[in-house]
Amino acid sequence: MRLRHAGIGLGAVAAMLSATAPALDFTLGIGPTYSCRNRGPGARIAALTFLEPAPVLSIDDYGGRHYQPGDGDNVGIGTGYADLTTPVGRYCVGVFYRTDYRGAASHDTLDALVANHNREPFDMGRTYELEFSSTYVDSAGVKLARVFEFEPADRWLLQFGVTASVMRAVTYREARLHGSAVATSGRYAVGTASLVRTESDYDASDFNSFVGTGNPEGYGYSFDAGFAMRTPGGYAATATVLDAYSSIDWNGVPESIESIDNETVRYDSNLNREAFVAGRDRRVDLSHPMEPRYRVALSAPLQRGFSLFASDDYVNHTHFPAMGLGYSWSGNYAELGFDIRTQAISMLFGRGWLRLAITSDDLQLSEASTLGLGLSIAGAW
Repeated sequence: MRLRHAGIGLGAVAAMLSATAPALDFTLGIGPTYSCRNRGPGARIAALTFLEPAPVLSIDDYGGRHYQPGDGDNVGIGTGYADLTTPVGRYCVGVFYRTDYRGAASHDTLDALVANHNREPFDMGRTYELEFSSTYVDSAGVKLARVFEFEPADRWLLQFGVTASVMRAVTYREARLHGSAVATSGRYAVGTASLVRTESDYDASDFNSFVGTGNPEGYGYSFDAGFAMRTPGGYAATATVLDAYSSIDWNGVPESIESIDNETVRYDSNLNREAFVAGRDRRVDLSHPMEPRYRVALSAPLQRGFSLFASDDYVNHTHFPAMGLGYSWSGNYAELGFDIRTQAISMLFGRGWLRLAITSDDLQLSEASTLGLGLSIAGAW
C-alpha cells in the first residue's frame, strides 16, 4: 500500500515518482521524498496491520474461526499515522500522531492461549515452549523536512530528503514471556516461566499500591531519510528509511515481573491461578529505540500510460516483496499491487488533490490478516 500526498499540479517529476511506492508500504509514505513535494498544505491518515496467525479484526477473539499459526515465530506488525504538513520556504513542517506495534510469538504460546480462550484442553504430554514479546507505542509531535534536488545530467533527477521529528510519547506497553511447560493432563501443566510487563498506563488496581503507578512521562526524537531518482527514459527508483535513528526515553514506568518455578499451572483464563507465582512491582526508567523500517521501490514505464513496479519492505526482520501495475490517464492515477509474502492485494486511486488506498488479503475485510486503509488530500498555494 502506498499512501502519500498528491498535490494539485505536481508536474511530471512527481507523477513519475508517484509510481514507485506500490502495494504493502509499511513506511505509509511518510518519507521526506514522498511527503515534502507538495505545493500546498496536506493532510493524511493511514494504517497498515499484518498479523501472521489470525485476522486483524479478530485479534480480541484470538483469531475466531481462522487461527492458522506458522511453525516458527509468528509476527505481528501494526503502524498508523496521521499528519498535517505545509511547505514553509524550502522546508516542510508538520504535526503528527503515530501508533507502532511489533510482536512475535511461538506457535506453542499461541496454541496455549487460544486453547484457553476457547476452553479447549491442553495436548497431554506436549511440551509448550513459551516465547512471546510485544511492544506498543503511541506518540505525537512535530517534524521538519527538507528535500535537496540535483540534476547530474540532462533530464536526470536526484532527490535526497531528511526529516527530523520530536515527540511526546502517549502510551508505552511492553510484554516479554519466556519459559516452557509440559502438559501432564488436559487441564494441568508443569513448567518454569517468567513474564515481564512494562506499561505506562498500568491499571492501578492491578499494581502494588505501596509502589504506585506514578506519573510516567516519555519524550523522544526520530530521523528519517529518503532517496529518489528519475532517468530520462522515465525509469524511477526510491529508497526510504523510517526511524533511521530514533529513541523515546521514559521516566518512572510501572513494571511487573512474575515467575513460575516448577509448579503446576491450571488450565484457566490466566494460565497460573493454581501455580506458585513469585513477583514484584516497581517503576523503571527506560530508553526505547524505534525499530527502523526500510523500503526500496522501482518503476518502469510501459506503453499508453501503464507502468510496472516492484518493491520490498523490511520490517521486524521480515521482508515483504511486492509487484504491480499502474495506469495514469487525464490527470488520474490507479494502481493494483500484489504482495508476495502476505498474498495481499492493494488498490489505489488518485485524482487531483485526493488519494484513496486499501490493502487486504481477503475479500471479507473481517477475515483479513493483512489490512490497510489510507486517505490523503493536498492543495496548491
